[in-house]
Order: sequence, then C-alpha cells, then structure tokens
Amino acid sequence: MERNEEPSVLSNWRSRSLALVLAVVFFAVGLNSPSATAAEPSRPKSASAGMPLRGHARTPQQYELSDDGSSGLYSPCPSDAEAAAPEPQDVQERLRRLELQNAELVRQNAQLYDSLRTGSGERAMTQTPLDGVVLVSAAEPSADLTDVQPSEIASQLLALKLGMERLGAGVEQLGENLTVTTAHKEFGFKLALFGGFSSELILADARPLIPSAVAMVSPDFGRDTQIALLNARSSYLGAAAVGPTVGDFQSGGLVLAYFYSSTILDDNYGFFVARAYGELKNDDWRFSGGLDGDVVNPLNPEMVEWSPGFGAGNLGFLRAQMRAERYFYPGDTSQVTTQFALSNPIPTNYENFSVKEGLTESNGWPNLEGRIALGVGRLIPREGRCVRAHEVGVSGVVGQLRRTGDAIIPNVIADVWAVGADARFAITDRLGVKGEFYHGQTVGTYMGAAIQNFNANREGIRSTGSWAEVYYYWTPCLHSHFGGGVDNPLDADLTASQVQRNQFYFGNILWDVSKSIDVGFEISRWETAYMAPLQDNQAMVYDTRVRVKF
Repeated sequence: MERNEEPSVLSNWRSRSLALVLAVVFFAVGLNSPSATAAEPSRPKSASAGMPLRGHARTPQQYELSDDGSSGLYSPCPSDAEAAAPEPQDVQERLRRLELQNAELVRQNAQLYDSLRTGSGERAMTQTPLDGVVLVSAAEPSADLTDVQPSEIASQLLALKLGMERLGAGVEQLGENLTVTTAHKEFGFKLALFGGFSSELILADARPLIPSAVAMVSPDFGRDTQIALLNARSSYLGAAAVGPTVGDFQSGGLVLAYFYSSTILDDNYGFFVARAYGELKNDDWRFSGGLDGDVVNPLNPEMVEWSPGFGAGNLGFLRAQMRAERYFYPGDTSQVTTQFALSNPIPTNYENFSVKEGLTESNGWPNLEGRIALGVGRLIPREGRCVRAHEVGVSGVVGQLRRTGDAIIPNVIADVWAVGADARFAITDRLGVKGEFYHGQTVGTYMGAAIQNFNANREGIRSTGSWAEVYYYWTPCLHSHFGGGVDNPLDADLTASQVQRNQFYFGNILWDVSKSIDVGFEISRWETAYMAPLQDNQAMVYDTRVRVKF
C-alpha cells in the first residue's frame, strides 16, 4: 500500500513556524543591551525540557535544583579565586546559609538599636565565622559610656542602615523560595518547594510512538498520520529538603514529579516520580539512596522535547539505587569525580518490559554502575548550573536479566553490560560541544538498543549508540543547541518487526524571558527503521513550549 500523497496540512505552517522563530530571535536580541553580550555572560536560566531527568554526576558544589527548571534558585558561579576553595552551591546549603546570615543580622540590628536608644558607647564591628559563614556582628560595648561622640552615633546609624539593607536583601532572596517547616521541628528539617507549569504544542507529519515524549516514529502503514498535540505533561512539582548535620555531612533530599502517568509509555496525565532520594554529603563525599538518575552516561542534549534522545543514542534513565561518590581536587581548577551505585535491574517507569517482551525479571542481584570523570577549568554557568569548563568521563554497568519461561520453555538469563564515554568542552564563553558514546548488550532499560532488551529468541540484543551537540549563547538569556544521535542495534541479533535503527537531528532556540518564564522552539527530524515486515518511517516534529516557574 502506498502512502497517501494528499498534501499535508503542515506544509503551510512550516514556513510560518520558521518565520515565527526568526522573529523571536530578533526580538529577544533586541531586548538585550550590548553589555549583555560581554565575553563573560551572567548565569543563564535553565531551559532544559528533559531536565536532567538523569545525571547527578555533579559534586555538591555544582548540583542545583535549577537543573530541574526552578530558575528562582540560582546563585552566581564562583570566581576563579573563589573556586580555589570549593564551596557548596546547592539550594539546601544556600537556604541554610541565608537563614544563618539573616538571624545574625536581626540580632545585630537589635543590639545597634538598643545601643542608640540607651546611649551606649562605641561598638566596633567584627567578623565572626559561624559554620563556614562569615557573619557581621557587634563587639561588646566599652566600659566607659561617657565619651559618646556624634561621629560614633553617625557611624552606628550607618551600620544600622547597611544591616537593614542586607537583611532586606536576604529576606527578598529567601522569599523567592517557598520554605516550610516539617511537623517535627526538633528534627531540624526544612523544605524548599519549587515547580513549573508548561504549555506545549507538538506538531508532527507522522505519528511518534509517544507523541508527548518523542523517542521514535511508528511504522509506516501507508496512511497519513500527522498529529497536533497540546499538553502540559512536562509540568512538574518538587521539594528539596535540608536537614541537620550528621558529623561532617549535611543531610537532605529531593522529590521531583511530572504530570505524566506512572509509566511514560501510557502517554496519559498522572504523577510520574522522577526523583525521590535522601542524601548525606560534604565537599569530599556523597551517599544517597532512592530514585535517582543512572550513573552511566549522565549527560543529556539540551532539547525542548521532554525525552532528549532516549532510544536514539542517549543511554541512561531513572531507577532506584544506593550510591556513593567521592571527589578529589588535584588543583584549584580541577576535580576528579568517582561514582558507584547498586541499582534496580528492571525499572518500570518508562514502560513495562514484561508486557512488551514477556516476563522479565532480575536474576537475584542488583546492577553495578560506576563512573570516573576529570573536570578542568574554571566553573562556568551552563544549563542552569555551575560546571567545569571541560570534563571527560568513562562509565559502565554490569548485571543480568532473566526471561522466565513456563512448563515448556526454560528460563533464559542474559548478561547486561555497557561501556560509555561522555565529554563536555567549553570552546569559548559562548560556544561549546558535548556528547556521549556507548556500546553494550541488553540495555533496553537504560534506553539503549532503541529501548529493546531481547529478540524473539530470548537473546540479549547488542547495540552501539551516540549523540553530540553544539551550543551557542547569543546572549546570556538566549541560546541555541544543534545536534543529533543514533542508536544502532546489531542486525544479527534482531528478529522480525524489531527496530533496526533509530536516529534524530534537532535545532532549537531557548529564550529565558525572566527568572520565572522561558520560551522554547525546536525543530527535529526522527528516522526509525524496522525489520521486515514493518516499514520504515520518518517524521518532522515541531515543538513549542512556554513555561512559568516558581
């Protein structure tokens, strides 16, 4: 059967979409003064659609909730001098530090007010380190209270004014984060709530397998299958917890959920938990347990599309795990990160592989994941977080999956393994590249092998995949990303109707209108090849998103 040759209704709005994105570019550039395009841009707000669903391959200094879209939780990257002494940058730590500073400022201002009211003598301002935070306080009054000079009172009034200004700034910054106290205050836990509400328009000239989270194109059955979808499934809510210190470690945790159903393949509204973990960390170690991103190949292409290249070369997703990380600092501008995790072999948060491939289970032991990475260069703002200018990493995973048989068919055990490499290089302050590569077997639960584990003979499928991206920051709040990826299962391991090859190309423009609003437009092409008797198919996908964050 031949494809219907009737003209697509998309033919008219393609040119309109291109004209619209060009208009947005010129409008956004016009809003930015020439000074905004200086060689060192200020921190850009995150515009990642897939967010970093995965990848907590950052140190405590680098990890920030802005990576999950909560742009109101930024702090500037430290300067080169500050980078010499690593300082925690995550939102829980910043909340704790701000509260300490504000509490001390309240006390200081009360003392200054009392001294002015009672005519106390000189109170020299001193600096006192408290839990790593330098706090300004007032020294004890002089024993001689009879030598009060007008200049001393004026000095104290100035100090009071400065203190109030600092207090106001701190309160304003705290007000940007919605914080609540837990029921048991004696436990010392507090929460910072954040979220984002997205409105997304997706147009495609052939039906993707999951329209709201494009990963591949459905087979060609010779009919016109163009789609138009308006949805808000990429909206999210989250809470970051900061708890008491345990020895040298800061306790905390994170919960993050999207408005997808519990399994992405369902393509319905619901409550999809993407993060749910607790942690203990300091500048040198991090221990965590719960639902987190995979250790292997932790990077993502920066896309408007919610699932950034999954099934098309981007290895790694989400699963329950127990993780340990260790950080070393060979120099002021270098860092070595080592990571190890015991992880769940068969997660069901993307799809139920037992329904797709037959009863699939773990074989009695967890997967083992590991990674080592070297980062060099100063810290720079990228995708809403501070990262080293250049980083390379190698990672891997080993495990097993069991296809449980019946009275006639015996059980089959397949080895799970993969080796991967990831890299990110900031060529200039504006221009950079990043990407990943992997080779492995039975890695469908990691979004590898075009999201396939077994063939019809119950054998694990071997595959190779990769993706790459070039990005450019036109201004601090306007940036574009161009790239593509491919997943290529080994043909000899495939059987009838399985995906033979899956690849994509994309280009986008992301505009951070303000700290709480961002707009993105993206054009991508997806090409999916199938084993006979299914027919190959391809699709142009146009994705526009407007998001409000808090």
